[in-house]
Amino acid sequence: MSLNLCPAAVVEAPIEIVWDLLSHLGRYGEWADGQVQHVEPEGPAVVGQTMTVTSRAFGRTWSVSFKVEVVKLERHQLGMHVILPLGLQMDEYLSCTPVTETSCRVQYG
Repeated sequence: MSLNLCPAAVVEAPIEIVWDLLSHLGRYGEWADGQVQHVEPEGPAVVGQTMTVTSRAFGRTWSVSFKVEVVKLERHQLGMHVILPLGLQMDEYLSCTPVTETSCRVQYG
């Protein structure tokens, strides 16, 4: 048996603004708990793009690596393979769905 939880929230901003923020990995440091160390290639998300982020906890600096594997611009979806500390790995997805002209639902998982 498995359990799948996908955090989601309605954001009071147009989908174009939210998607621009989510689809530019170099901007993750503006909203995520971590510092972007490296994005290759820079710019909007493309399949094969990689990003390294560091964060401090428990007196240590932890590194997390992301590799973009899916980009669906027309559906506002992004899929990434994530390598966490201690060798943990997972595939994660970000998606945005319009709710109104000035809000959208963002889902991670």
